[in-house]
Amino acid sequence: MKLKAFKYCAIATLSFSGLVSCVADDNSPGLEYMPDMYRSPAVEAYVDNGEVEGRYDEAAQDMVKEKFSFLPPAGTVPYWTGENADVMYPYNHGAPVNSDKTHGLYGYAQSVEGRDAAKNDINPIPYTKEVADEGKVIFGRFCIHCHGEKGDGQGTVVTNSGDKFPSPGAYKKEVTPGEIFYTITYGKGAMGSHASQLNPIERWKVTHYVEKLAGVEKEIEEPLLYDANTDTDGDGVMDNLDECPRISGSKENNGCPDVSAETKTVLSDAIRGLVFETGSDAIAGSSFTAIDKVVALMEANPDHKLIINGHTDNIGGWLPNQWLSHKRARSVKAYLADKGIEKNRINAVGYGQSKPIADNATEEGRQKNRRVEFRIYN
Repeated sequence: MKLKAFKYCAIATLSFSGLVSCVADDNSPGLEYMPDMYRSPAVEAYVDNGEVEGRYDEAAQDMVKEKFSFLPPAGTVPYWTGENADVMYPYNHGAPVNSDKTHGLYGYAQSVEGRDAAKNDINPIPYTKEVADEGKVIFGRFCIHCHGEKGDGQGTVVTNSGDKFPSPGAYKKEVTPGEIFYTITYGKGAMGSHASQLNPIERWKVTHYVEKLAGVEKEIEEPLLYDANTDTDGDGVMDNLDECPRISGSKENNGCPDVSAETKTVLSDAIRGLVFETGSDAIAGSSFTAIDKVVALMEANPDHKLIINGHTDNIGGWLPNQWLSHKRARSVKAYLADKGIEKNRINAVGYGQSKPIADNATEEGRQKNRRVEFRIYN
């Protein structure tokens, strides 16, 4: 009898504690029994933890920032939330027609132009020693099994299949970086899309390595430097404003070494006179007179080296701006090389929108940010 009474008392106590609220708020559901069974205690990866149902909780947001790293689990593909975040924005070129049926790309925009639309895209990631090494690692993880160590289409999937799987063929030198990136993104033939395995930056890195295997001569470039909190060359000009971030210079000359008044005039005339076709890297004919003076200056001073830095405003997104600034700087380098200036004396860099010198919120500021800088040093 006493045992039965104890059971009834325990049940009543449990029911009472689970149903009665200790809070005055009418909207409160009261006490919750084992809420971790149905309410995630984790910080949600894609949720603004400071704002829940329209109410902002600053304390909650501060707690998340202080106590959690926001890093995704090792081995997973992160959602890009850092600097240059819009490199992860949707790809501008649609998938091949019928790719939903052939490659399972349901819901993707399709384009009749297909891979041809991407043919002129250039790789916005500088080909540094580190990028070259990373591209090789990525290739070894995702590509080597079919395409082979040498890019000759003789990977183990092909050679061990007993002719069940045909070779994808050897890489071709004439295939452009844009076409390679497009193929990695959407797949081609028996090859599936790798967009879910590799983010766009990784795809561009492995594109460099594929080009190398195809026999394209790759020049090692220097990594872009544009950190507002770093002064790599120690000249007092932070990298985000330094036009020569690896060469010590003066604040008056934008972080580059001082040059003579005559040289400054030639370079400033070239900067003001350089005009490109709208949205293109084609140099307008009116620019050649000013650029030819730079050619003459380089010919008269064989020890001089030239830096050509391309910049844009922030309209259009990071990746397209990186492409455009890189193409324009390279276009000027190609012109100078055609005039006889050795390529190893010219460093052409595209910084895109990462080094603004004016406020992009105004048209006047955006005009100032759309520029190509010429800098000479010995």
